[in-house]
Amino acid sequence: MKYSRTNQSRISVIRLEDGEVVHEVIEDYAAPQSIALLPVILGCADEESTIVVGHRNGQTPPLEPMMNILQNVHEVAGVGTVFPDAERKPALHIHMAVAGGQKK
Repeated sequence: MKYSRTNQSRISVIRLEDGEVVHEVIEDYAAPQSIALLPVILGCADEESTIVVGHRNGQTPPLEPMMNILQNVHEVAGVGTVFPDAERKPALHIHMAVAGGQKK
């Protein structure tokens, strides 16, 4: 078995501002630092955030994303990885669970 220990200087906390897109911010953060692999965990999403919840017909073309607009603040747990795409640019792949958001 091979392993290495990380130190806290390798941990980053990124706070998004209103209107920012999760995958764009994380990919933009990773690019100039030459980060190829990065575990990702999320915290919460504000009211009126748009969540892509999957493709309407699975992977059958044409791929049509289904959107869900949050009606209130929600807790978000997510696990993902940033990895290099075909052009060696950081690309985020993430799965999230969204909970809470009692209707007004």
